[in-house]
Amino acid sequence: MPRNLSTGVYTAPAGTYAAYGTIISPTAYNAFVADIGAEMSSSIDARGETPMAAPLNMSGQQINAVAAGVASTDAANVGQLVAPGMLGWWPVSTPPTGWFVRNGQAVSRAANPGLFAVIGTNFGAGDGSTTFNVPNAIDRFSVGAGGLYAVGSTGGEATHALTVGELAAHNHGVSENSHSHSMTHGHGTNENPHTHSFGGVVNPGGVSGATGIGWSFNNGGTTGGSTTGLTVNTFTGSTASASTGLSINSNGSGTGHNNIPPYIADTPIIKGG
Repeated sequence: MPRNLSTGVYTAPAGTYAAYGTIISPTAYNAFVADIGAEMSSSIDARGETPMAAPLNMSGQQINAVAAGVASTDAANVGQLVAPGMLGWWPVSTPPTGWFVRNGQAVSRAANPGLFAVIGTNFGAGDGSTTFNVPNAIDRFSVGAGGLYAVGSTGGEATHALTVGELAAHNHGVSENSHSHSMTHGHGTNENPHTHSFGGVVNPGGVSGATGIGWSFNNGGTTGGSTTGLTVNTFTGSTASASTGLSINSNGSGTGHNNIPPYIADTPIIKGG
């Protein structure tokens, strides 16, 4: 085979070069023509009519200007494999070529027509004419849109302080020490002096010294009426005021608590172009 398989260079067989005044050897010439026919048969048909008989080894070389594939067996170009607007995560801070960090930055409309066609100015109009903004996913989680959340909507908070309405229903226990109130008091009395009177003895005969002779008793008298003059003073008073000393202590700081699950941070990226 006159073609070098490593370099691809074709070398004509010896004796096939013609010179003036010489006779071309049929043996050498016929071999040369046969080699050319064999090489042409094993070459790629420029019109694409002849199917490949073996894998195409590019030896690390690019195939340029590949059209977008249509059928499932067609070759696909890079733009089809990773379309503008596709999202991803990158393990370092610098994105790969053709990608932008999703940090809300403004990028060129002219240089990224495919990306601009996908997201437009949904995440910012840039300078209003030559640039537009990519989404800002810094310090944010992604959630599936279409139900509770609209595409491009944002929300949530990294920390949250509970309000009273968000607390679970609960009770506070109280321990009350029993106690009593005592009062000592007395009643004073005022006593007025008083006397009793009654009827006297009558001696009509003027006799003395003889018992029972001429004596009579006046039974018509009565003792004089009199009150004791005793009064009981009325006591007016009240117990001393006292508090239970009972209080319920407050607790908690009111500061926000961590509101995110365990995480690992990567760089959010979006495909330009």
